[in-house]
Amino acid sequence: MRRFAVVCCALLTACAPRCSSEPEAKVRLVLGTLSEPGSIDPAFASTPAAHELGRLAYLELTELDERWRVVPRLAEALPTARTSSAGFTVRWKLRQGYSWSDGAPVTAVDAVFGAKIESNPKLEAANHEVAQRIVRIEAEGVQTFVVHWRSAFADYLAPKVHAVLPGHAYPEPTGVAFAGLGRQTIASGPYRVQRWVAGQHVVFERNPHFGGARPAIDEIVFRFFSSEDALEAELLTGGIDAVGEAAGLGLERAEQLAVPLAESHEVVYTDSGMWLHLTPRLDHPVLANAAVRRAIAMAVDREVLAELVYGGRATPAFGLYPPRHPGFDPDGATLPFDPEAAAAAVRAAGHAGQALTLEYMTSSQAGARAAAYLKEALERIGLSVTMSAAPPAVVMDHLSKRPAALTLLAFRMRPDWDGASALVVGGLRNFSGYADPEITAALGRAQATMDPDAWGAILRGVDAEFRRTLPLIPLLYRQAVSVRPKGLEGWRPTGTTTPVTWNAELWRIDTP
Repeated sequence: MRRFAVVCCALLTACAPRCSSEPEAKVRLVLGTLSEPGSIDPAFASTPAAHELGRLAYLELTELDERWRVVPRLAEALPTARTSSAGFTVRWKLRQGYSWSDGAPVTAVDAVFGAKIESNPKLEAANHEVAQRIVRIEAEGVQTFVVHWRSAFADYLAPKVHAVLPGHAYPEPTGVAFAGLGRQTIASGPYRVQRWVAGQHVVFERNPHFGGARPAIDEIVFRFFSSEDALEAELLTGGIDAVGEAAGLGLERAEQLAVPLAESHEVVYTDSGMWLHLTPRLDHPVLANAAVRRAIAMAVDREVLAELVYGGRATPAFGLYPPRHPGFDPDGATLPFDPEAAAAAVRAAGHAGQALTLEYMTSSQAGARAAAYLKEALERIGLSVTMSAAPPAVVMDHLSKRPAALTLLAFRMRPDWDGASALVVGGLRNFSGYADPEITAALGRAQATMDPDAWGAILRGVDAEFRRTLPLIPLLYRQAVSVRPKGLEGWRPTGTTTPVTWNAELWRIDTP
């Protein structure tokens, strides 16, 4: 089995074993993924795959490491916030010696430019909601910039709060379809895009102007696959070397791969905030009733679902936050598995026999198994369910326009996620249409506090109300899985929205 590709720099072909002027060998690592992003621009990257590829090319100011700690990345150190009569301000200082891949230095002006792009109301920047909280960003010299917030903001040092973009070489915005740098890069990270063949692969080469540690791996390739079958086959035969947490490899497939790959690879399981849940349309005549949503929650045997969908590598979810999250309340209310009580509630609400559409993504066999189980469980309590499968992009498009009655979703939340994006009007993940002034006010207080204990206490209150009304129907928190060759050092998956590529310049290959 091929472990790593070692190619000649000059010809990209296998080097002759006896060569009088043998060129320097080039080390290449090949990863596989089921999702090809449309853009890896940090202002517009919104999917796990976009983040996994994008972190090779772009540095965030801070990052969440494998221990769920916020650590400085492009920033020289974690900043401190200041509250005064002038408002809430944060002063950042960038590391010295970092340049874009075209040789231009990374400066405070690039952070100011990034804020301009993210706050533009005509653009669908992923972080637009946060950017609107900023009054202004000012450059103070070459490396320092100051952020003036409208009010105190608890997540001021979290990853992806500010995109740092190459203002000197950025395309002119053209409207809502604009995706910034798209699939091409002027990179600040350890790698830059060398070529991108749509539908097939992208090759990242070492960024010659990267200011950090020189990467030991010359090229990192991501190959795109249309199915888990194809991804698994290439991993078994050596067509790819590794699979990251965002690749879409199911836990069941990973378990099956552990035996044939035992000598050459390690299957890595990581506790995560990956949350499987149902998103109901709250304007639906059936699902607008909280009693029906609670009945759906009681119809699900989460232990059975965890085993069926994830081979048991998941824990039941009854609330908004995962067990390691400060907002998690171990004594929070839980709804027991009780299909008889659930059926009675549906009848009492007058919705027995009502038809619902359950949409899920075709990219995951685990999702298909979960959807099949949920259909059976809901029909057992008197609801009629029609399943609808679509590619991820189509499902997300439906959610943003006119979602199905129920949509099965899984997303990986950060340890510092407060839930606002799913619960506040206008939130990036508020697909259900939830609107509760008290919850909005509570989340506003959470975002304004600088006291971690107070922040957790407020979120536990939010979670209590969430468990009572269930604007989303929680199912499971599953583990994240990745596969690495045993010769690859520095592979440090986080289980969070920080992708495994976050420290790629520190990866090392022990080649035979």
